[in-house]
Amino acid sequence: MGLSEFLVVLTVLTVNLLLLCSSTSHPSVRQHRACWYHFSSNESSEIVADGRGEHNATDTCYSIDSLDLYRGCLGTVALFLLRILTLSLFAAALVWEHLGPACCASRGLSWNWFTYFTNWTFTLYGAQALLGCYTTFKALRSGSVYQLELKVCEDEEFPIRQEPAERPWRMDQLLSSSTSRVQGVLHLRSASKQRWQHKMFTPTERLFSLLFVVVFCNSITVTLFYWVLCSYQNLKLDNIVRHGGDLVPLFLDLMASRHPVSSSHVQWVVAFPSVYLVFMWGLASSTGRWVYGELDWSKPISLVYYLALVLLMLFSFGTVYLLARCREWYHKFINHRSQNGLCSIKNVAGRHPHEEEASFLPA
Repeated sequence: MGLSEFLVVLTVLTVNLLLLCSSTSHPSVRQHRACWYHFSSNESSEIVADGRGEHNATDTCYSIDSLDLYRGCLGTVALFLLRILTLSLFAAALVWEHLGPACCASRGLSWNWFTYFTNWTFTLYGAQALLGCYTTFKALRSGSVYQLELKVCEDEEFPIRQEPAERPWRMDQLLSSSTSRVQGVLHLRSASKQRWQHKMFTPTERLFSLLFVVVFCNSITVTLFYWVLCSYQNLKLDNIVRHGGDLVPLFLDLMASRHPVSSSHVQWVVAFPSVYLVFMWGLASSTGRWVYGELDWSKPISLVYYLALVLLMLFSFGTVYLLARCREWYHKFINHRSQNGLCSIKNVAGRHPHEEEASFLPA
């Protein structure tokens, strides 16, 4: 192994080790790997649930639990249809590539197809789309997501800003309250006066959420890498879908639902392409063929490309993280308006909202 090969391997290993150490020190990894976003009237911060999936509620807050994977601003059914569309896009691209009019004998589904990182990412894209459809359909059938269209605005006798313990705790109290007027949509959750009860992520939901973040970030990396460095004289429809078209449904899903994006996800975002690099190095050593000539480590310039690739992956994760934060800031902004007498559309979560205890959650 020459100096350039040694530097490339050392760079990749160092980046993964640093990200692993920094991520495992994150509270969401140390304590049950469950993280929700906390929004009070004055500040926003991340809080971590304990092992029972609950935390003290000393003030008004809104936090993310597994129901937020299905309960989007468009409604659960619309979110399910969006994920069906995502899966259909994946299937259509595969059919067009291998069975469409543009295909030829050399473009069949062969071993060579699996040597490209684009196809690795696109396969993972299809897996998360299938998992998203399954989990959302399961949530719809089990009735774990309910929506109730009630509208309540601020009233002089019933101020929205009062403490949680002073608010009506049962749905029948809310409906019979003469001081509330029906004008907006309420956000209700199953809760007690002292603790908010959260629906913890199941292993399937956790895998879906993780795959979504990994696929979104690496799809951005693939798109930028392809359009900046690779040749694309003979564009095909499936190439456009795999290098940019797949970002559209991912973006809509991120903004329409409330996928949690934590800093601990960055290690998985970088680990996935790192596994591919090991595969590519092994393939080049055994066959002498480099899938991406720019990453041929026998060339001294390849180290620059590897460093640029690492920065590109971090940039992609930062973009997704910022989009998720902007989404949460938007929720907080809408909550601030509703607290000042302007109603906003919100949902109701809980298996049986009319029977369980509930509390007001601004957003």
